[in-house]
Amino acid sequence: MNIEIKSKKLKILGHDYNLFVTNAPILNRGTIATTAVNTLTIEISNIFPLSRQTEGLFHEIIEALNYHLELKLEHDKIVALSEGMYQVFKDNF
Repeated sequence: MNIEIKSKKLKILGHDYNLFVTNAPILNRGTIATTAVNTLTIEISNIFPLSRQTEGLFHEIIEALNYHLELKLEHDKIVALSEGMYQVFKDNF
């Protein structure tokens, strides 16, 4: 699967998130991606393998959905959902 970011914006539930790709670990902790719902930003590090970046993007989308929809999903559930979504997309598209 080859995800190409065509836009620097990602619409999530009517909100326009700014998508940034960086060539360093996020927050210098080795994190692949992060979401800031207050500033509507998602940042992804491209120093990791593409599979990790893609799953990281799915993870951050779920984090935003979790916040805006007040789903109260625990982090381990978000991880499971993003890994599952990645597998479905990787094997089918």
